[in-house]
Amino acid sequence: MKIQSTLEASMAEVDVNWDAWATACSNIFDASAIWASSLGLGVLTWYGSVISGVGSSTSDIDFDLDTPEGTDQDEMMKAMASVHESCGYYVMKLINHKAPELKMFDKASGVQVDVTANSAIRVQNTWLTRAYASYDPRGRALMRVVNEWARSSGLIGTSQGLLGSNAWYMKVIFFLQSPAIA
Repeated sequence: MKIQSTLEASMAEVDVNWDAWATACSNIFDASAIWASSLGLGVLTWYGSVISGVGSSTSDIDFDLDTPEGTDQDEMMKAMASVHESCGYYVMKLINHKAPELKMFDKASGVQVDVTANSAIRVQNTWLTRAYASYDPRGRALMRVVNEWARSSGLIGTSQGLLGSNAWYMKVIFFLQSPAIA
């Protein structure tokens, strides 16, 4: 019980700005989804730690742009970057991995926004993590703490060859399923 109360207390500190931050995130998604749809860039889906329930007011937000079949996803992402830049976002970089990834920063709210293209597996992983996180609040709290620790320690970053947040969540889930913990 001491560990649980310590986890809850530490997460309460992280979430003092939750309401304002969540409102800003929702506004960013709504505007981005409208821009993507009206420009014919595709359908935007919100995924990641915020949707899975393990995010905090220090998290970035993640969107996936499902581009129309037969279109050049790189061109769609460039158009997405252009419209956001013209609407007050600082576009940090457009990375081209297996699927392009756009990293932006909303100047008004200070929220970092990451947009991927055609990454359905990331959306599916979000719902899997959400299912595990909702099963036991202690697991959710531990996932959040481990993720914050890994981020502050410079241990998260798939573009640098490091583990992503989802891998850290899976490690926590594995740990919690071990017989010694149960």
